[in-house]
Amino acid sequence: DSIEVVWGTSGQGSVQVIGQNQAGCVDTAILATNIQSTVGIQSSEGNAGLIIQVLPNPNKGSFELSISHIENEKLLVHMTDMLGQLVLTDEISGVGGSKEIKVSGLSKGIYLLSVKQNKSIFTKKIIVE
Repeated sequence: DSIEVVWGTSGQGSVQVIGQNQAGCVDTAILATNIQSTVGIQSSEGNAGLIIQVLPNPNKGSFELSISHIENEKLLVHMTDMLGQLVLTDEISGVGGSKEIKVSGLSKGIYLLSVKQNKSIFTKKIIVE
């Protein structure tokens, strides 16, 4: 089994996971993503109508996640460590939502915060100091 991570200079990259069972059958999964390195300021996420703000970033165990979007719907929020393990699941609903996210139980490090809207997923790098 192997894992390959490839990052381009523009923040785009892909994660490729190749697995092989005992019978020798091989399967491959590729996840393409765009990681924004915006630190603690507002950023617009393309044509989806989302404006995502994370303050402060880096943080010391809690941060404010603010999301403005054009549709009245529930947005799923997931946070994973750099090994891909899920460390937080939450949701924000309404036309504009804001929520304090407490992560004081997490180790210092870099995490990926993903916001899912319909079939689109937006990912932000979060630093816990």
